[in-house]
Parts: sequence; C-alpha cells; structure tokens
Amino acid sequence: MSLTVTHINADSTFLLVFRPAAAAAPAFPPSPGHSPGSFSILLDPWLVGESTIFSSIFSVARHTTPACISSLRDLPSPPDLVVISQDKPDHCHEETLRQLDPGSKNTGGTPSNTPLILADPNAAKRIRSWRHFSPDRVQALERWEPGSNKENNIRRLPIPASSPLGRPGEISIAFIPSKRDLSGLHNAIGITYRPPSTRHALGDSPITPPASPLLSPASATPVQTSTSYAAVQDRTISVIYSPHGVPYSILQPYASQHLVKEAALPLTLLLHSFDRVQSPWWLGGNVSAGSPGGVEIARNLQTRCWISAHDEVKDLRGIVIPYMQTRVYTREEVEALVGMEDTEKGRGVKSEIVVLDAGQNWSFGPT
Repeated sequence: MSLTVTHINADSTFLLVFRPAAAAAPAFPPSPGHSPGSFSILLDPWLVGESTIFSSIFSVARHTTPACISSLRDLPSPPDLVVISQDKPDHCHEETLRQLDPGSKNTGGTPSNTPLILADPNAAKRIRSWRHFSPDRVQALERWEPGSNKENNIRRLPIPASSPLGRPGEISIAFIPSKRDLSGLHNAIGITYRPPSTRHALGDSPITPPASPLLSPASATPVQTSTSYAAVQDRTISVIYSPHGVPYSILQPYASQHLVKEAALPLTLLLHSFDRVQSPWWLGGNVSAGSPGGVEIARNLQTRCWISAHDEVKDLRGIVIPYMQTRVYTREEVEALVGMEDTEKGRGVKSEIVVLDAGQNWSFGPT
C-alpha cells in the first residue's frame, strides 16, 4: 500500500491519497477517479484571498507563494473527505471551501460529489453558519481523550472490500486538542488507513494484536508496537497532522491506545511546523511549537517522514504582527536535531525530513 502527499499551497493545505498495494501511486495530479480501495483526504484548504482575524486592522495574512491550483474545482476528482483542524481562517477559509459542491443526495440514495467535511467543533459551527453545504455534509469531530470508552470518539469510515471474500478497509480520524489551550490553535488530527483486502488472511477469525507496552507521558522511551502482529498483516499507514503543534504528552495516550492497537507504528508521516512562533502572553502566547515540539513527537513515535507544515513566509499585516517573534529552522537544522536524538536514543528508524514546495509531492510505499 502507499501514501502520496501533495502540498497544495506552501502553507498547511495538503492532499493525502491512500492506495492499497495493488494500486500504483502516480504523480500529482492523479488521473480522474479512484482505484478500488483508495481514499483521499484534503487538509485545511486555503488557496486564494486573505485570512483575516477579527479585522484587517488586527491581523491579515496573504499568500506570497501561489497554490498549485487556483480552485478546488481544478482537482481531478473531489476528495473523499475534507478535514478542518480549527476555526481560524487560514485553516477554515470560507472563500476556498465555497468552491466545493454544496451537496445533496441523488434520487438513488448515492451521495453527490460533495465530500464529507469533518471539522473541529468551532469550525463546524462556523461552516454551518454559511448555509452553503447540505447539513449532513458537515460534521463536528468529538474530542478524543484517554480511556477505553473514548475509542467511540474516533470517526471510522469504512472502505468497501475489493472482492466478495475480502475484508473492508477503514479510515479513522481522531481530534486531539491540547488542554487549557484558550487560543484554540494547538491540536492534532490523527489519521489511520487500513486498506481493504481481496480475501481473509486467516479465515473468518478476528485478529487481535497481543499486548504492547504502554508508556507514561513523562517517559522518554518511544512507544513500541508488536512485531508479531505486524507479521500477520501489513502495518496500517498512520499520519499526525498538527500544524501549530501539540505536546507529546497529549498524543502519547492516543499512540499507546489506538496506534498500537491498529499496528500503526512507527508513525508513517508527521505534518508539523518547523518554525517556532511566539507572541506575548496577553496575545495568547505560543502560536507554533515548531521544531522543539516536533522533534519530541518524531522521536517518540519513530516517525518515518516529517514534512514541514504551516511554514510559508506570508505577507502579514496588522497591529499584532510586530509582537510576533519567529525562530526559523532550516531543513538541515531539523535534520540535525532529529539525528541527534536518533544517536542518543539508539533508534532503529531514521526520520526523513522534507520540505515541499506548492505542487510537489512525497510518496511512501511502492510507486
């Protein structure tokens, strides 16, 4: 199976295309339509126009690098799912989202070409207030928190089996916000993809992974998964999207309880800022955790690839901008920081550190 990531703009808009092992992963743009078992997710689309917080006097941002498409209608096919991580306009951009079909049900009961939109609760409320989309197409994500009963808060979307004897696949989406984050900036979206199979690998008996060690949030040891379970079936592809960053202590229970259960470690992909942005406490404090926070996540989840997210040098104006302090990290600096941790901890998985321009892509798995 494979994952192809395309950076649609130079900031935090990504298109993720998951494919089973039998499907090749072409370069962007892919051919129209889906191969069986494939699934596409569009993250935080913002293509054109301004991103204004409160008013243009307070804060307004504009792209300095054009997106690789000028409209979501230019995508070869609508994504299966759109995920909105927060209600700020550079993530929940009205002008861009209105480029999607508003949605309806066909007479035969088949959904239209409008993708399902799963959003942070505040973002879902904002999107519904536009009255553009059919109400059933916009759904709020529930907060994931530690505890066995919280598995119900993970959204699970089935992918039909590719043959009558096969098992269906699954996409799972988890919304993992920081605690006591008044700014609403710091959260993570956890994504897993398990492809459908052409036949049952071990008859009709369910596969249960053996117990794996769980860690306390303060532990410096990476989360481990069971190799015996991984041998039974291909590892699930896993993605953490956290453009502003989130403490690893918030992610650790999700990794131990969900990613281990799904045989989804090491983490396939981390989408996280390189640059650290700080504002005064009276403006909310930290804006982007940047590399210091990302290194901890990459190390503990043994991340295969970390792609820079939300690091575009934008045209920023407004009365708050002079109070923002940014520490820029180059790819080489991040590579050195992660490599240093690899050496100290003796990790067996080396993280690939990647910066994608608008329109460039990165692939994991056979191509």
